[in-house]
Amino acid sequence: MAAWFVSNCYSHSKRERIVKGLQKYIKVDIYGKCGPLECPRASTRLCYQMLEKNYKFYLSFENSLCKDYVTEKLFSVLKYNVVPVVYGLANYALIAPPGSYIDALSFPSVESLAKYLKYLDGNDTAYNEYFRWKGQYTIDNGWSNTAQGFCDLCKKLHQDSTPKVYRDIKDWFMLRGGCKTLKSRSWLPWL
Repeated sequence: MAAWFVSNCYSHSKRERIVKGLQKYIKVDIYGKCGPLECPRASTRLCYQMLEKNYKFYLSFENSLCKDYVTEKLFSVLKYNVVPVVYGLANYALIAPPGSYIDALSFPSVESLAKYLKYLDGNDTAYNEYFRWKGQYTIDNGWSNTAQGFCDLCKKLHQDSTPKVYRDIKDWFMLRGGCKTLKSRSWLPWL
């Protein structure tokens, strides 16, 4: 039913705990260093084609829980007919087409997320609603988008002359950048 491509087995986000919880209710195949299955990185396109052929859901779970961080795998998966299940602190509504993903954090428990995935697995009409956006949007995460980002950054650097000094990049990004760890789980009680 679901697949996960992963090489970092012990993440800051503790995403592996969520996957372990999901596996109590649904079948999740794990590819890469953290699971028994392989799909070589050298053939990424073939891996995504295999994903589209054999699975309904892809676990697009973040390594770090930061408000402005989103894995590139989300955009890669959106190019295929597989529904990404996201887990992170980004505002996915601002960066992904509406109705294109399932947000794990919008469910009160891992069990309720699994029940919803099972429901979609058994209801083609409801499942196919997650692809309705494809008639109105396209996903382009090629070099042209990357290049434009660098051009925008360069322009901003030349327009903004306010001096900024970041002595500790970890402090700036991880602590003041809205990142969370699971030392305190009150914000995610079901994990």
